[in-house]
Amino acid sequence: MRRIRTKRTIRDVICAIAVVSLLGGCTYIPTRSLAYRPIRVSSPAVAERGVLGVRAFREARPPRAYPSLFGNLFLTYIPLIPYVRVEYERLDESDQVHKLETGRFWDENDAFTHLLMGAVAADLSASGFFSEVRVIGEGPPPLDVDYVLAGSLDSTKFNLYTTSYMLGAAGVLLWFLPIPMGKQVGEVELALNLHDRSGAVVWSDRLSGSGSRIYTMWNGGGAAISSRYSLEIKRYGKNDEGIDGDSIWAYYASALRSGMGEVKESLASFLAKNCSPR
Repeated sequence: MRRIRTKRTIRDVICAIAVVSLLGGCTYIPTRSLAYRPIRVSSPAVAERGVLGVRAFREARPPRAYPSLFGNLFLTYIPLIPYVRVEYERLDESDQVHKLETGRFWDENDAFTHLLMGAVAADLSASGFFSEVRVIGEGPPPLDVDYVLAGSLDSTKFNLYTTSYMLGAAGVLLWFLPIPMGKQVGEVELALNLHDRSGAVVWSDRLSGSGSRIYTMWNGGGAAISSRYSLEIKRYGKNDEGIDGDSIWAYYASALRSGMGEVKESLASFLAKNCSPR
């Protein structure tokens, strides 16, 4: 009898959480913008800034991971577990799968290999390191391009952390209070290479950044790629980073922005010492 009551309590709590989540998540229409306000870095002092061509990144991420969130959350009922982590990878591909299954449009420009490349190009263009930043395709670069930026996309991990405060089922009941119950973190890792007109690599660096939000049940409304029982990405909301707070990819925009800040410091140093295009 006691076991039956416990199961009913768990079921009722999960149903209540699902209802609150659904109500909170229907208040906005998510976008897929990766735009942000670049971190300011001193532009290198060079005689000629040259033209930069940027290529789509090579795919080098681990296989797609899209586990069931609903199933993993049952682990929060076990006492003494500090938090439950659910790891996702290649969410753009999960988005692709769902869109194609529901008859919606998708092309390669919606993949992170292209979206992140576009965001990096926009950052460098706004930062004024080059006279022009242009997206180019494969093959020999145009004759007026002085440098080509290419690289590999190594990770776009998305981690979801949920805690029951090490209290098990009793801690889950505390979710109804306006206190933090979880955290979501988007990560971006890129290997970047700058090539000169001959194709030789003249500069390289690794970009690593993350964007995160802590949330409660009451401010944690979000949007799902397919189903909220698989993953609900919490709304990023107001920020001073120039990021669209309604974007489902906002965590990645924040991660890329922070990573580009350090990368640009390194690139500026290289250009100041070595930039002599043409």
